[in-house]
Amino acid sequence: LIPVPHIDPMGLFVFVLTSLTGPFVFGWAKPVPINPRNFRNIVKDTMLVSFAGPATNFLLSIGFAVLLRLLIEFFPLGEWQGNTVWDFFFLMFQNIGLGWLNLMPIPPLDGSKILWGVLPPKLGFQYMQLERYGFLVLILLLMTGALGYVLYPLIQFSVNTVFSLIVLS
Repeated sequence: LIPVPHIDPMGLFVFVLTSLTGPFVFGWAKPVPINPRNFRNIVKDTMLVSFAGPATNFLLSIGFAVLLRLLIEFFPLGEWQGNTVWDFFFLMFQNIGLGWLNLMPIPPLDGSKILWGVLPPKLGFQYMQLERYGFLVLILLLMTGALGYVLYPLIQFSVNTVFSLIVLS
C-alpha cells in the first residue's frame, strides 16, 4: 500500500513532463513483485493480485471524494480552499482514470492478467505472448486518442457515481 517503492524515476519524470507539455499523459511505475510459488491457485490468485491495484485506485478516489466533501462541508469557501478543492478533485479523477486504465486488457496492464485468468488455458497462454507488444499498442492508443474513447465514458460514469455517493452533485 506504500507507493514509494514502486516509483520509477524515469517513469515519474516522463509522467510529469507529459502532464505539463503533451496532449496525452504517460508514465510508469515499477511492477509489484510477486512470487507465484506462494499462490495456492495460481490463476485465481494472480487475478486477485492484478485486481488489487485498480481496486486501490478506486478506493483512493472515494477517499479523496470524501475528503473533498468534508472540506466543502466544514470549512467556509475561501480563496485558500479553491486550489485545495481542485487538488482533491484532481486526485480523485486521476485515481479513477488509473484504475480504469489498469483494468484495460492490454498486456502488461492488470486487466490482461484478469482476462488471462478467465480464458481457456491454451488461449490464455497465446494471449499473454502478446505482452511484448502491449507497450507499443498502449502508446499507439494514447497517441491517437483511441484510448480516450474507451476510458472517458468509464471515468465520467465513475466520477458521477462517486459524486452521487457523497452527495456533491
